[in-house]
Amino acid sequence: CTSTGCSTVWAHTSISPRRTTCFRANAKAGLCYYSDGDSVVLTGEVEVIDDAESKEKYWQNWFIKFFPQGVKDPEYILLKFRSNQATIYIEDQFQRVTIE
Repeated sequence: CTSTGCSTVWAHTSISPRRTTCFRANAKAGLCYYSDGDSVVLTGEVEVIDDAESKEKYWQNWFIKFFPQGVKDPEYILLKFRSNQATIYIEDQFQRVTIE
């Protein structure tokens, strides 16, 4: 992981689900990647993003299945996760890394 390589993760979602309300009230979050006994756990904060420029930048055509009005669908928003710490366990080696 580098500070630019895996510290920011973007996701798309609908504005309606409870998670967007929760993230606006409490931005703390975590992501976990796991494969064959190895794992990377990222902790950080989520920001709900709804500006047109970001939505256009991260739009993918297969999203149309969920957002029929396309990139301008009022339900389409983004979640921007920024990690501040990674806990890495790979090949029986454990390391905690602070990401700035």
